[in-house]
Amino acid sequence: MRKLLFTLSLLFGFLSNGLTQDCCDVDTKLVICYTAQADHCLPAVCTYTYDGDFMEGLRLKLNNPANFGPNGIAQCEVEPKELGLVSTVQEINNLQCDIILVGSFYIDLNTITSTTLDPSLLNAVIEWSKECDENLVIASQGETSAWGYGLLNMMDNPNTAGSVTEPNIFNGVFGSLTNFNQGGAFQANFNQIPPTGATILAESNSGLPTIVLDNATNDILLADVGMICNGPGDVTVNPNIVSDNDILACNLFALGCEIAGMESFTEIDAFICEDESYTLPDGIIVDQEGEYQSNLLSSNDCDSIIVTTVMFSIPQPSNFEYVGCDQDGFEVIIGNNTYNQDNPSGVEIVPNIYGCDSTVNIALTFNEHTNGVFDTTICIQDQFDYLDVNFNRTIDTTLVRTNVNGCDSFINVLVSEFDFPNIAIDSVLEITNNIPYTFNNTIPLGYNISWSPESGLSCTDCPNPVLNNSENIPTYTLSIESDGGCISNFDVNVGYICTPYIPNIFNPESDFGNDRFGAFTPCELQDFSISVFDRWGTLVFSSEDQSILWDGRLNKNFVVPGVYVYLCEYSNFGLPEQEVGQLTITR
Repeated sequence: MRKLLFTLSLLFGFLSNGLTQDCCDVDTKLVICYTAQADHCLPAVCTYTYDGDFMEGLRLKLNNPANFGPNGIAQCEVEPKELGLVSTVQEINNLQCDIILVGSFYIDLNTITSTTLDPSLLNAVIEWSKECDENLVIASQGETSAWGYGLLNMMDNPNTAGSVTEPNIFNGVFGSLTNFNQGGAFQANFNQIPPTGATILAESNSGLPTIVLDNATNDILLADVGMICNGPGDVTVNPNIVSDNDILACNLFALGCEIAGMESFTEIDAFICEDESYTLPDGIIVDQEGEYQSNLLSSNDCDSIIVTTVMFSIPQPSNFEYVGCDQDGFEVIIGNNTYNQDNPSGVEIVPNIYGCDSTVNIALTFNEHTNGVFDTTICIQDQFDYLDVNFNRTIDTTLVRTNVNGCDSFINVLVSEFDFPNIAIDSVLEITNNIPYTFNNTIPLGYNISWSPESGLSCTDCPNPVLNNSENIPTYTLSIESDGGCISNFDVNVGYICTPYIPNIFNPESDFGNDRFGAFTPCELQDFSISVFDRWGTLVFSSEDQSILWDGRLNKNFVVPGVYVYLCEYSNFGLPEQEVGQLTITR
């Protein structure tokens, strides 16, 4: 780091100026002294300083140890400290500042290119900066006039990298960016640079400098404080790096860490075996645990402090365990031996990461694969799910699944379909109406039987019930169920041979019945018609509706008693039938 600072000194034209301060850093933190609101707020605007509202995002990032700290991206731990109302270099030296962050203080937009800070404070800050190459000031806006700079509000975005390649705040430890924006209603450029010159770190879209490294003081100067602010600026109120302005602000302070020389303190953790010794950076040999400090003189005559923490590495017995499956091919080399299924256990003495002997107990376990059988019978056209697989037919297959030990489980799945034996069923019947009929089905024993509907049957759970017709039901269903719950249904279609009863005599005026004439039958006749003629062949009655009976009238008057002739036509199963006879009408 010191070599880098001397290189920067040559690059930026630093001159020897009679140092009165010990420029070697005496602590391990990056002390940022800042102009506090309480000291400089009234009458000025006071939000553009380190403890102001508009630098909350910057504070969060500087105080995040993942960003700035011994284990952070920039390896320097930040300690903020109020600068106070100083007016001399000695007062600043008493604070042990590494960086002074000068906030921006003005009254209104008309005075934004000037500052309300006391000139004696700014003069002391500049003189302090010149005492040591490592003393760094970060100032902005109107306060830069004390360094000899002039501002011009150009309202010009975006800002891009200057021509200098080292240092490059656009490509630093916190990442790279191609451009950034100034925020708010004031977006300035430097339109005046002192004769001692400056290195341009960033410039506006118009090519004018916006961030410089002043050659006379090695200080970082910003034309607009909004570059490192939230609110009017684009720095996020977040401890993490999110936006381009986040990267820019953190790269600026990482450069400040380098200039302030914060890498002169180093911590080392050293582990040794109990019977060994350790050589410290200054050549001293130690063989006991403890914290040892070595002070080494660097190239600029400053102490480089190295704190070494020596600890004994006491190896503890460890176990190497493996659980796998039979013949999975796993093997491991521990020490000089190979362990696998043929050599599953042992004890080895091996060095740990610090070279100290450690005992390792090896235990390899190889679990067996398992086998199983799933045998079931299903009904025809049924289906079921087993191990997420659907089965709906006869099959013999093997499923592979993981068992409780994480190894393969082979399940042989056997599925068969239940098939009813040959069953002879009277499926189509032609029977004479009103004459009992006994079914002649051939059904083996051991099956549950049910008939539906139940009407007209002598039993509903026997294979061959007697059908006593009363309703002319055209279809009966016979269900046969096996012990396993498989069901086979058979439809029995019944046709009825229907012969009507036609009386040969009736009295239309009888009070004792037999006062109507027609074709009487319990079943419905197909293609039905009936006609009655007198002896001269005159039609006296006719109907195609079986339910309409003749009352012996013609034109509302009873016909003359005597002998008449009837003709009845109908069909059975599509075959035409005809009945002709004499009808005697009495009074």
